[in-house]
Amino acid sequence: PFYGVWLSHLGILGLMIFLFRVYRQDTIDEDEYTPFYGLFCFIWAVLLYRFWERQELELAYRWGTLGIMSDAMSNVVKEDYDLDGGLYSHRRPEFVGETRISPV
Repeated sequence: PFYGVWLSHLGILGLMIFLFRVYRQDTIDEDEYTPFYGLFCFIWAVLLYRFWERQELELAYRWGTLGIMSDAMSNVVKEDYDLDGGLYSHRRPEFVGETRISPV
């Protein structure tokens, strides 16, 4: 619901500008509202990113995963990971094989 609500705001405004441009029979180059829509899209994207960070933390708290570090969020150099007892020591008991960092 979060992303859909944010997309609907941008989509509704874009549709209104498009219909207004069709009604006036303007091209994109002739329409004086297109630059303002571009500015709105820029501000929308910045705000979406900021509010998504808040939403992400709220979901992590609600799901009980707030303290778990991910590769994308950690600032630890990959060579510093202790594969046998550090961050990756919480593997399932059924795991068989070599523990390694994914090359992807």
